Amino acid sequence: MRVISGRFKGVVLTTPKAGTRPTTDRTKEAIFSHLDSWGVLDDARVLDLFAGTGALGIEALSRGARELVAVESSAPAAALIAQTLTALKHNRSWEHGMSARVVKA
Repeated sequence: MRVISGRFKGVVLTTPKAGTRPTTDRTKEAIFSHLDSWGVLDDARVLDLFAGTGALGIEALSRGARELVAVESSAPAAALIAQTLTALKHNRSWEHGMSARVVKA
């Protein structure tokens, strides 16, 4: 599982051992191809409900969104998303003004 395009392209996303079914790269490409064509991602605020691995929200950040709130009920999955977001915040491609957080709920 990885980020497929944008400023974080190629970043590996850690997945929980059980309980989530990550969105495939092919599905993400289809979703974000449409969103990109509509021009809605630049500076967007994204809410990723039932985040799982956080793949969709993180892909949105990678493609121009400015803010992400990922909501996940599974404690192990939420912890993995938080670790990934911490790593992204230390990535040289992370820009001033971007924000991301996980809500376990």
